[in-house]
Amino acid sequence: MSEASNSETPRFAEGIAAAVAASEVVLPGLSTAERLKVHRIALRGIGRQLGLDGVAAYKAKHPEAHSIRVNVDALAYSHKPKGYDDYLVQLVERWLTNNDALTSTNVVEVGLLNERFSSLFDPAKHFSQPLSNSRLKKIKAVFSRHNFPLDTAKATTMSKVREAAKAVRARINSDRPFGNVGTISGSTLVIGQQTFAIELNGKRECIRVVVGNNRPRFYLDGLEWLANLMTIESDHLSHTTISSIGELPYPAETTEIKPDEQGETLDLSYGRGSLDDRLAALKGDDAPASDVCPDGVDPLTL
Repeated sequence: MSEASNSETPRFAEGIAAAVAASEVVLPGLSTAERLKVHRIALRGIGRQLGLDGVAAYKAKHPEAHSIRVNVDALAYSHKPKGYDDYLVQLVERWLTNNDALTSTNVVEVGLLNERFSSLFDPAKHFSQPLSNSRLKKIKAVFSRHNFPLDTAKATTMSKVREAAKAVRARINSDRPFGNVGTISGSTLVIGQQTFAIELNGKRECIRVVVGNNRPRFYLDGLEWLANLMTIESDHLSHTTISSIGELPYPAETTEIKPDEQGETLDLSYGRGSLDDRLAALKGDDAPASDVCPDGVDPLTL
């Protein structure tokens, strides 16, 4: 559209007149640098509303603004149909939970997308187009629900999101033992009948459990080391106490104890032999032995 034709449009003429009038209110008394700043602000607004024709008309009114360059970018894009974001979120959910969903191709997926919304997205290119920040945030939330990270600085297109989902599925499909006490299956640690969701804290995997009123983190590398150690020690203890010790002979019966306060050693051999011998041992070697012990009489009362 030429400047002459624009000047015949009431909206165009009113816009230029308003911008010039606003500038002339503040321009008097300003330095050259300050006047150019006013022109830059005015030209940005004119460029957005009236395009390059408006920029040229303003500069014609203010020649000192001629050196200011104005770049007017016009973006052309197809408006996404209602439900488009939810469709992508559900697609990513399938990618993360179903191996078969990942066997499809971008071309096929975009074809199904077009069928769903009667749209005309290019099957060969659409999933290679950058995703908006809001869509990336929603997709990242799907990964987070499954306890997997998504680097949205790298996974900027649906094609790259698919590759990230493939990496997740490969990890989920490769169950591995955990310290001889459990199994890691995808984003879950299973020990006995207990299951724990695996999270990432930085680059380290961990689980969080309730201990009292707290939910501390336990890092898997440390837990696995401890589990292996406890398994080894448990086996060693079991082997030592059951297999190695066996039945040891009882020690000979002690016949002496430590010297008493006078330094004498007490002979406890009286625990064996006849009753008379034991009595003699109690009374001492110098005590005369009793030759007579009437029947029915307790010798200790004699």
